Amino acid sequence: MALAFVDISNYFFVPNLNYSEEDSERFEDYGIELSELANKLFDDE
Repeated sequence: MALAFVDISNYFFVPNLNYSEEDSERFEDYGIELSELANKLFDDE
């Protein structure tokens, strides 16, 4: 199950439909942050 979260940030692709560049970058940042949190959750330490 931990493998499902290894690179979750790669799945947060937001097409440039009606979103500004700033919004798209924010969505990408959210994806990266979620990935980091998931990695901490499944970390062995």
